[in-house]
Amino acid sequence: MRIIHNSRFLFILIALIFIALILCGCVDLILSQSSTPRVVTPDKVPQVISQIPSYTEFGYSGVSYFNNKLYVSSNIGLLEYENKKLARLYKWYDRDDVVLGPWLGKAGRSLFIHHNGLNRLIEYDGKTWQSSSLPQPREGYSRGDMLAGIEIIGNNSGVWFQASVYAWRFDEASKSWIEEKVPNEGLFYGILPLEKNTFFIMRHIYTEGTVESPMNNPNKPNSDAIYFLQNGKWQEIKNQAGNFYKLNAIATKDAGYILTDEGALLQVTSSEIVPIESLGVCEVMTKTTSGNLLVSFRGKRNLRILKWMGEKVFLSRSTK
Repeated sequence: MRIIHNSRFLFILIALIFIALILCGCVDLILSQSSTPRVVTPDKVPQVISQIPSYTEFGYSGVSYFNNKLYVSSNIGLLEYENKKLARLYKWYDRDDVVLGPWLGKAGRSLFIHHNGLNRLIEYDGKTWQSSSLPQPREGYSRGDMLAGIEIIGNNSGVWFQASVYAWRFDEASKSWIEEKVPNEGLFYGILPLEKNTFFIMRHIYTEGTVESPMNNPNKPNSDAIYFLQNGKWQEIKNQAGNFYKLNAIATKDAGYILTDEGALLQVTSSEIVPIESLGVCEVMTKTTSGNLLVSFRGKRNLRILKWMGEKVFLSRSTK
């Protein structure tokens, strides 16, 4: 009888553990599907930061200006600043609230982030939050793909998602991500969606002793090249700038701009790639809410110059 009693107790214990595991899984599933964040007031943010594990530190990863507010991605969630002050912190998942981005969507009407802990895209239109899965390549993502990072690129005509060697465009009719065709002319290294054309940045580095292919061609220079699709055929844009490797790329309405790994600034149109007369080494560039390009140059004697592309220099200061 004791053996039977112990067996029943063991069975009940195992069943309770199994049910608890299922419930925990359901809670995680509910959390992973949730799009509406928990709001933390500014006075509680220091407490959140103090709970970060000792093996890491509080840090930012990106900023974006949306609806007259500044949004900052961090490893504790999404921070919102208003009138030059922290207004609120948005949190989704306390176990891992690392947020990447933020990026502006189509016509700047929404804000996108990638929540690393939930591995989901979250879109905010200023009133409501919507969560969705990441676009998936047929063969799935490798660990290297995810380490390469993702990016959302929006303009007046649409929004694109880029991850490693893949790119998608959001189709509003079907409410789904459509994978973009990429030229077989090297390793896909970025996308520049303009109003009329979408440019694809391809990288070619020849490796001697390996099988020759479009991605490993001894007759092509070791450089990035840019292509666009015209009448069903890939057209390579004439390169007037010499060999280069892209460090960053930004698309405006009428042209694309590339910051190279050597600090040069290039302008890209469907007819040519040309260097822009420089005021020094280009350190960083970004796009303003009005769609203009803002560039920081480091000139002689450590003079830093901020410039609107196509307009006058509006600010310069010396850093000692």
